[in-house]
Amino acid sequence: MIGSCVVRTLSLILAGLLSVPLQARPAGAAEPQPGAPSAEALYDAGEHAFGLGDFDRAIENFEAAYAASKLVVILYNVGLSYMRRFEISGDRKDLLRAKAVVRNYLLAVEADPSLGQPDDAKNLLAEIDKLLGSSPSPQKEKDGDRKVD
Repeated sequence: MIGSCVVRTLSLILAGLLSVPLQARPAGAAEPQPGAPSAEALYDAGEHAFGLGDFDRAIENFEAAYAASKLVVILYNVGLSYMRRFEISGDRKDLLRAKAVVRNYLLAVEADPSLGQPDDAKNLLAEIDKLLGSSPSPQKEKDGDRKVD
């Protein structure tokens, strides 16, 4: 499956990026709080939760790692986690959120190719679009529930 190979590759990249102290904090990165988990610890917790299929916790940790580090590559993991949560929840909102986050990742990677692989994001977006096409929209569900006299 596309996602698992990419998550492993991104894990190696992120491990290197998160282990190097940042000389200058990226714009918008949260100021570390004393005793708060590091971006690396949050990312690791997200990976662990993802591996266990706990996508709610994976999303929470990956989003927190992104907030702490502003490393764009983490957005791919956030999007993938939302997509995997959809596979359990069936909630179309998860797919829409996945698409928005992966699109943001893709825009950043296209602007700066050193940040990641645009083809991986494009493939994931195609997979999300395919799922969106087979997932009923909320309006279609409402229309399907109406009785015709």
